[in-house]
Amino acid sequence: KGGGFAANVDIGVGGTGGTGGVGGEVQLTAASGTTISTAGPGSRAIVAQSVGGGGGTSQGGTIGVGLSFSTAGGEEGEGESEGGEYSGQVSVGIGASGGSGATGALATLDISSAIATAGDDADGIVTQSIGGGGGLGGSAANDPGGEGDGEGVDDEATSYDLALEVGGRGGSGGVGGRAQLTFGGSVLTRGDWAEAAVVQSIGGGGGAGGTATAEGSQATANLTLGVGGTGGTGGN
Repeated sequence: KGGGFAANVDIGVGGTGGTGGVGGEVQLTAASGTTISTAGPGSRAIVAQSVGGGGGTSQGGTIGVGLSFSTAGGEEGEGESEGGEYSGQVSVGIGASGGSGATGALATLDISSAIATAGDDADGIVTQSIGGGGGLGGSAANDPGGEGDGEGVDDEATSYDLALEVGGRGGSGGVGGRAQLTFGGSVLTRGDWAEAAVVQSIGGGGGAGGTATAEGSQATANLTLGVGGTGGTGGN
């Protein structure tokens, strides 16, 4: 008698990344008559930042399909005699979306002091509200069988039908909040790339879409593929 094996598998895996936390509000006042001085590379006098948390990375997955079968006149798994029929049908949807980055809050500075810095990249004042970056979309891979699987099945006569939707969407970047500086003092910097004042509202970058790979074997495979996640939207 001829032996045979058929498999029908439906798989959906991957959890969504969480949303980042909102950055807190920042307020700083430096009164008239005070002095702030620094010396050395990168020694900024004042840094005030509200930064939204980045979105969480979503979970991907790896799917592998192995066959156990019997044929006429042979032991299970040997596949030496003729008459065996081996087939597999697999439908896979894997890789969830990354979490969204959170919003940066208001960053407010009221500076009336005298500021002096000495050193490269030693800025006088830096105030920033920064949205969190989007999380990475879940990546995924599919391997219907091949070398190194441990059981040593020769699957040249095997037929696979494979339908894939893989790779999660990257999360959206958070919105940069308002950054405000009121200034009535003085700033002196000495050094390369040492700005007197930097005021920025920066939207978070979109997360990278999840990647996807499919590896074949010696078997005949009929593949329907929708692979690679979309990158997330950047924040304002």
